[in-house]
Amino acid sequence: MERLFVAFKLSDEARREVERVQRELERLNLSTSTRIKWTGGEHHLTLAFLGDCDETQKLCVQENLGALSGAGAFSLTLGQLDAFPNMRAPRVLVIHCDDEKGSAASLANRVREPVIACGIPQENRAFKPHVTLGRVRQSGVRVQGLDTITVEPVKFEVNEIGLYASELLPDGPKHTALLRVSL
Repeated sequence: MERLFVAFKLSDEARREVERVQRELERLNLSTSTRIKWTGGEHHLTLAFLGDCDETQKLCVQENLGALSGAGAFSLTLGQLDAFPNMRAPRVLVIHCDDEKGSAASLANRVREPVIACGIPQENRAFKPHVTLGRVRQSGVRVQGLDTITVEPVKFEVNEIGLYASELLPDGPKHTALLRVSL
């Protein structure tokens, strides 16, 4: 079994801005840093989380994702710093991505279809494009900087998606590209 997800990488400029914001959040939250699990340097935007998949499911997804080749590149812009489920009780720290034309949401829906066809259940909720910065490990942690740090609105192109395997390691996850599809 492999832990899989479908995502796209950020441009170098967008990745640097995400890393800057994350470093600033980490600096402002040193006293609670053990209660926040920060994401590593492999920032990406997940279109579909598949979870643990067997070899048959993995091959099925690889085969079906190829149909998205040539679907069309699009642009996103880094948006505001936020938290899920909300700023008062943060569990996941994120930077939203502005998807004015709905292109990322449309692509996420198009990715879901072959994933579900391969027997992999998907959550049935609206797609909100975001980059995860960290996860709050325990409730009641007050995260400093969520309402004061400004994210530069870096625009970036999305012209490729990938199927990735995620290996959970003590130093953070390691992501390995299994398939890349040009949009």
